[in-house]
Amino acid sequence: RWQVARRLHVIARRIDRYKEEVAGTRAGVSARSWVMWQMAQPADTATLKLLVLPDRVLAIVRTRFGLRFGVSPVSQLQVRGLVRAWHEWTTGLRTGGDYQAESAAVARDIGAALQLTGALDSLSSRVKALRLIPDDGLHGFPFAALKYREQYLVDRFALSIHAVEGEPARRQRRQPATALFAGVSTEATGFPALTLAAEEMPPFRAWTGKVPMTDLRNETATRASVTSALESCAFAHIACHG
Repeated sequence: RWQVARRLHVIARRIDRYKEEVAGTRAGVSARSWVMWQMAQPADTATLKLLVLPDRVLAIVRTRFGLRFGVSPVSQLQVRGLVRAWHEWTTGLRTGGDYQAESAAVARDIGAALQLTGALDSLSSRVKALRLIPDDGLHGFPFAALKYREQYLVDRFALSIHAVEGEPARRQRRQPATALFAGVSTEATGFPALTLAAEEMPPFRAWTGKVPMTDLRNETATRASVTSALESCAFAHIACHG
């Protein structure tokens, strides 16, 4: 089992180095041994690394004290087809059924392809954050739409998406928590107005409690202002198109 975990680490690092070379962002080979790498993982965080191969999907789950994997017999074309189907149902490009039920069914199929239930069942209750490293067509899928044990992932974990796993960062001194609400209710080119966007603010405010909040609406919710606020906030709710 020790040897399997070590080999999984080597595979995961090779995947990262390949992606970094393709993107031209390779920062060099880490001098850390795989054991030190494991121990540097935050105790409350798990990483789910996905690799979409031509004939199967490899999922690697890393925590401080564990490294496991699973393989699904789902092809690259099938993954792309599922992601495309989910978008077509949610945007109305597919008709002939209840779009909510159909998109939920596709999301369940994607979760099954990623062996999501098995991967998350293996996590300790102390894990509160989930780092996702998608591959291929999965870059176009919103993982917050997936459910685990009848609960949306975002209700169970603090989700973050990464291009590569990266070397574990040193723990920084915790900054005071802040929140961001960004709502755009006005009509956009090719998209109808989101007239109920503002109504999502009160429940979000109730959920965050007394945490200081940045409230960006319509014209003030620009790409620059939202991106800037996201860099320092602990909680965010965005109500807008795409």
